[in-house]
Amino acid sequence: MPGSEDRLSALPDGVLQHVLGFVPPNDAVRTSVLAGRWRHAWRSIRRLRISPKDGWDRPQHLKDFLHALLPPGDHGPILEEAKLDFDGLVEEDDAHVQVWIRRILSGQAQVLNVSFIRLGNPPLVSRHLRKLELTDTALEANILDLASCPALEDLIMASCILSLCKISSQSVKRLSISGCDFLCDCRPRIAIPSLVWLLLDSFGGNVPLLGSMPSLKTALVRPAAYSSDCCKGGELGQCCGSCAECTGDDDHSGRCVLLGGLSAAVNLELVAHAGMLIFGRDLRWCPTFSNLKTLFLNDWCVAIDFRALLCILEHSLVLEKLTLQLCKRQEFITVLAGNCYPLEKLPAISEHLNAVEIRCRDIDGRVCRILKFLSRFVSVTQINIKLTAQLSTCFSFETWLSPSLANGDDYS
Repeated sequence: MPGSEDRLSALPDGVLQHVLGFVPPNDAVRTSVLAGRWRHAWRSIRRLRISPKDGWDRPQHLKDFLHALLPPGDHGPILEEAKLDFDGLVEEDDAHVQVWIRRILSGQAQVLNVSFIRLGNPPLVSRHLRKLELTDTALEANILDLASCPALEDLIMASCILSLCKISSQSVKRLSISGCDFLCDCRPRIAIPSLVWLLLDSFGGNVPLLGSMPSLKTALVRPAAYSSDCCKGGELGQCCGSCAECTGDDDHSGRCVLLGGLSAAVNLELVAHAGMLIFGRDLRWCPTFSNLKTLFLNDWCVAIDFRALLCILEHSLVLEKLTLQLCKRQEFITVLAGNCYPLEKLPAISEHLNAVEIRCRDIDGRVCRILKFLSRFVSVTQINIKLTAQLSTCFSFETWLSPSLANGDDYS
């Protein structure tokens, strides 16, 4: 009303900047006509969200906005969080995108969420970034050499194409890679010794080589059915027994690919589809799991006999709980050359093992044989058979989900 008091304009700058961070960018710019105080207020927003739903009429309008919001200069922007969904807004390899992202990171941004772009050299640089989330993004060269992001703790990738040889950081504590494909020519390496929480789920291409993770507490590894570490000579997911994949005579012959890096875990889930070789291959050089208390496995460890399961149990010195999830009978692959125990001469396993759970659809002959075998190590009263018509596809990992990833610092 004419003459009424403008209380909104009387708010402190920090409050206005915070409020504008929740307004779609187009509307934030329109506030510049409200009053003189508002003319440049949108340039100082703390939170930025770009989405195809914002109604950008033309790509050039988006570019003009971001060029104005993120001008070159000595002082970086004051943005603290940015969520950039470029789906249909810019070309995947638009050079402007790299400039905008690096400009955001040159300031105070602590959270960055990016979708539908391509990122390559040089590596990202930020003194303040704590959480980086990448979705439907092509990542190349050394972009994930994160040595210049010393505050980064959460790294999340979903449905990405990873054409790179290394993911490295000295600060990341939680790493989630789901639905991604490793498409580099070599076996990629994950070198993050600071990791506490690891999720490698439904990933394809070359299974990555895990470096030492002495602080690791919880991990799930579940390669996709189309991962490269499958038998190339067998039919219908069966093992030929002679190819390099089946015998472990590959580019990392003589050492573990996955299990070595996981050996410090307290909670561990190892899940494989039929035809997957990687866990059985690693058991030829099975490390000692000195801290492992909770272990979740599926059919692969009891595929042909119980040697794979026994190998892991023998090397899990303080294991307390074992869970086996059994799907319908399939031919799984287990490679155990070098650690083949005569089953009549069983090694000792953890004296702390006091709970075993077998999840299955029904009690068939295989379940009975497993029950009989396990009863040689633990009392039958400590073995629980859980019948379920619908076996879980997310397993138990969600119960260990890191609070920072479960609750999130991002916004919707």
